[in-house]
Amino acid sequence: MSKNFYKEVDPATDKLIVDKDTDSLQQQPEKLTAFIRDQRLKIADGVEDTKQNVDKIVKKCNEAENKVNSKISSVYADDRSKLGLGVASVIVAMMTGSIMSRRAGRSMKLITPLLLGTFTGLYVFPRTTHNVCDRIYDYELKHFPVLAKKQREIKSELREGLEDCRDFSRKFRKMINEWF
Repeated sequence: MSKNFYKEVDPATDKLIVDKDTDSLQQQPEKLTAFIRDQRLKIADGVEDTKQNVDKIVKKCNEAENKVNSKISSVYADDRSKLGLGVASVIVAMMTGSIMSRRAGRSMKLITPLLLGTFTGLYVFPRTTHNVCDRIYDYELKHFPVLAKKQREIKSELREGLEDCRDFSRKFRKMINEWF
């Protein structure tokens, strides 16, 4: 049997003769490889966990984006070719309101651009504005039922007032026509 530098075998028992110096030389590479393997596995597990967490976050972001896109596409009902022009009109109206209220009080500086932008949006995007108002009202019904009830009451009183004005104008026209 050839003599191995690190191992000597007892011919009678066929067992390794352990020398403390050579034994420590044998165990050190095994400990080092085991340590490197364990560290590599820990790093690989950490990378895999990180990848799974990133995938979950990306999936949630994609779902949120799709949800927003579907809501926007379900709300927007006007002609798509006029979208850019309509948005530009709303922005110009808001800027005009800001210029008009430059010397006014703080509340007017806030209210005027919002009102002009809202009314321009109503004019430029009538169906879309109606859809947005319906969505806002549904949200109010769900989360603020008292506010929604008050709004219904105010709306019914405004309708009654409008009918009274129409009735008065009909009667007034009829009276004027009878005089002439």
